[in-house]
Amino acid sequence: MIVPGYLAPVSERCFTYIGNGSGQFTPWTVPQEAQFVCICVMGAGGGGGGGGTGASSSAKAGGGGGGSGSMATITYPARFLPKTIYLYAPDGGAGGAAQTAGATPGNTRVTTYPDSAQVSLVLALASAGGGGGAATGNTAGTGTAGGAAPSLSNNQLSAFAIAANFS
Repeated sequence: MIVPGYLAPVSERCFTYIGNGSGQFTPWTVPQEAQFVCICVMGAGGGGGGGGTGASSSAKAGGGGGGSGSMATITYPARFLPKTIYLYAPDGGAGGAAQTAGATPGNTRVTTYPDSAQVSLVLALASAGGGGGAATGNTAGTGTAGGAAPSLSNNQLSAFAIAANFS
């Protein structure tokens, strides 16, 4: 790979993390020799809605599809990151039982501290898709839109932009 502004090729190392369903943050150590860290996060999809019910001779409709999660990519100079960052990737939403909407999972995020409550610590975020609507009898459930594009304007990106201007 050639990085703009550099004439020599640079080596790359890729780390792939898929949520393990534990609901816990997973630490990742930034390699000491890293110059840049590119983070790509993908939000979990919402669960599909449950189908309609009724007598065996009656028509029944299906539930709506769950929305897809959003995706975000950002690259940081490694020197602006702490030694360890934390990854959180929730499972996708569970499908709904009969005549019940599908579940909406939590957001996928990379943070500087293993705490989901502090938005100011988020380095990257991908919104989850919504759960699909439930069917009622022969009326189909509604599908759900995908996850919204995240906005990180009020967190560390602001501090990063200031630091980058003075380096």
